[in-house]
Amino acid sequence: MYKKYAPLFNLLIFLIIYFFIFAFFAAFKVILAPLLISVLLAYFLDPLVNDVEKKIKLGRPFISFSIILIFIILVMGIFSLVIPIIVNQFNNFMKNLPELIDNLTKSTSNFTKWLDNHFKLPSAVKINFAKELEKEILKFLSGLSSFIPSIFSNIYSIILSILYLILIPIFTFYLLKELPHIKEFFEKLIPPRIRPGVKGKIKEVNEVVSTFVRGQFIISAGLAVAYSIGLSIIGLPFAILIGIIAGIGDIVPYLGTLFGVLLSVIVALFYFHTLKSILLVILVFAIIKIIEDWLIYPKLIGDRVGVHPVIIILIIIFAGEYFGITGMILSIPFAGVLKIFLRDIYEWYRDSFLYNKEVEIPVEDSPDENGKKHE
Repeated sequence: MYKKYAPLFNLLIFLIIYFFIFAFFAAFKVILAPLLISVLLAYFLDPLVNDVEKKIKLGRPFISFSIILIFIILVMGIFSLVIPIIVNQFNNFMKNLPELIDNLTKSTSNFTKWLDNHFKLPSAVKINFAKELEKEILKFLSGLSSFIPSIFSNIYSIILSILYLILIPIFTFYLLKELPHIKEFFEKLIPPRIRPGVKGKIKEVNEVVSTFVRGQFIISAGLAVAYSIGLSIIGLPFAILIGIIAGIGDIVPYLGTLFGVLLSVIVALFYFHTLKSILLVILVFAIIKIIEDWLIYPKLIGDRVGVHPVIIILIIIFAGEYFGITGMILSIPFAGVLKIFLRDIYEWYRDSFLYNKEVEIPVEDSPDENGKKHE
């Protein structure tokens, strides 16, 4: 039964597993952030642990602990260099925020007048456009201004953040240490008669997910550096702050870049008031994104996820609407894995009796050599 309908069974199992993953994250929202980060880090570091374990016979727990410790030291070293710059730029940004909002309000009003003078928009459209644009800009900036300070001013958030910093390396260590046993446990749950086929499919799925996780980590870090350098070269204020936000945000593909472009254009408008500055900002993001899409992404991730960018954007919008930021992060590997099962179902259908059955033409309706039908 399984062999005959294997692609359908595999897809059903995959959907059930993903449903339980989403349900688990929804049920344990308090530990969602550290657990999700730990899972991603474990996926990222597992190949390195496996390679070191093959070369050095010191035991997986010791190797996992050492690699996590080195990783923490590297991250802390980078943070010690970058955080003071980010904090300084953020403080300057918050200091100039009231003036920035006022300037944007005036710019919105001037833009509306320009539209009215050149296109003679109906009054209803003109008023609604001006008010809605102004309202959205103010809402965006107000939300930005209140989000980060609220994190640091709320005692509960501070305690939770400290707890997260402690839990992430602990969770990651145990995941790395126990990963072979976790795999073995789930393998034993699979009936022996279908185990080889299921293990092969799990290996294919694991390749897609792990490739995406590791590749996206590296790409996001590279984008953060590239955006920071590019925006600094054109002299944009808060370049490093915006570059890091845009790069990290691109863990969800395209989201960080879009946010970074929007924020950079607003800052460029406020400080330079020229079309040239806006074009330079767009040029920086466009060049870096083209290099990523055409050179870096194909080498690190390539066709192993193999989902068209337009489909990715639609999936991100849908997942963000119904499942929040967690759904946005999990949606791309989900789409890549789903493509594997849908491809198998398509191939199964092409080989099936339903597709290949030949329909016989009745003798009385079949044409003879002269093209006439038999009566």
